[in-house]
Amino acid sequence: MSSSTTTFRLLCLFGLLYLANCKWIDLSYAFNNETMYWGNSTRFHHKLIHEGPVIANNVTLIPYYTAYEISTAEHGGTHMDAPIHFAKGTWSIDQIPAEKLVGDAVVVDISAKSAADRNAQLTVDDLEKWEDEHGAIPDGSILFVFCDWGKYWTSYEKYFGTSTKDTSLYRFPGTVVMHFLIN
Repeated sequence: MSSSTTTFRLLCLFGLLYLANCKWIDLSYAFNNETMYWGNSTRFHHKLIHEGPVIANNVTLIPYYTAYEISTAEHGGTHMDAPIHFAKGTWSIDQIPAEKLVGDAVVVDISAKSAADRNAQLTVDDLEKWEDEHGAIPDGSILFVFCDWGKYWTSYEKYFGTSTKDTSLYRFPGTVVMHFLIN
């Protein structure tokens, strides 16, 4: 076995040991008929194609088999936008390195502010208060903003703040802090 193969295997082993000691948090919602989508996007479709044995020439090849077709718009449910969604010539979702998708996270809780004002947004002041309490936001960490809007999941009007599909009326937790975070 070459030294590069051994090194690779050791790195994989150390990586697995590191990941085994991490706390994993599932932030996703199920994709189903209650999944909410951006504007007039195509909704979730789940169609049974086959259920039961697979038989050919009166011979049971597989005693039981199920197959489904699914289709959905990309901007629905729990998902991640690729950089190319907003900037030409940047990464598409399949080009994002896996190591960019896993890491240490910081959670800034603005739920009290959101409960009092549905148009509340994350501000630089919120981040500075978090840093005063916890220390500087580490470079390369993943930032989550907890506004507690998950309690509105499955209620389109409560979640998006409108019963229409007019995306200009949607509510957002704020983008003002991006320059602060980048610098």
